[in-house]
Amino acid sequence: MAKLAIKSDNRKQNLFLPPSLDELVPENHMVRVVDAVIDRLDISQILSTYRGGGNSAFNPKMMLKLLVFAYLSNVYSSRRIEELLRRDIYFMWLSGMKRPDFRTINYYRGKRLKNGFDSVFTQVVELLHEEVRAEHPMIEEIVKRPSEILKCTMYLYIGAVAQATNIAESCGGGSVDNDLP
Repeated sequence: MAKLAIKSDNRKQNLFLPPSLDELVPENHMVRVVDAVIDRLDISQILSTYRGGGNSAFNPKMMLKLLVFAYLSNVYSSRRIEELLRRDIYFMWLSGMKRPDFRTINYYRGKRLKNGFDSVFTQVVELLHEEVRAEHPMIEEIVKRPSEILKCTMYLYIGAVAQATNIAESCGGGSVDNDLP
């Protein structure tokens, strides 16, 4: 009988160099798309809601990235977003390990984005749509539900055709694979 070998599960062992958050997030993950797209947006309308003075504020683009990624992940509760900032590696990476509490997230969403969210969301959709439409011109006919077009577009942006096809088929559309060159 061979000797049984079991790997150690010592979680208290110190690492010489802790891993970087950047190396824990895959290059083609949707969180990187959100990060890159929001960085390209004009958020001057949101910045105009800040009056200066007082305590320093969380970066408005970081807060916007958190909300957009949360919405894409079907998370809408500010308390749930706060929880994910403590335990989900993608939220940690996106926030740079900053942890706004649920009140701050809710205030940002309710006061800062009150008038500017529509324009920001439109910019996100247009930006992604322009880049994806070049490779997949039939996207609107394939994905029937408008709420799923953004998610499908993001998957196509990172080259995840299988996930995009699953979304398209679940909402009554056809396969995205047929649209590939």
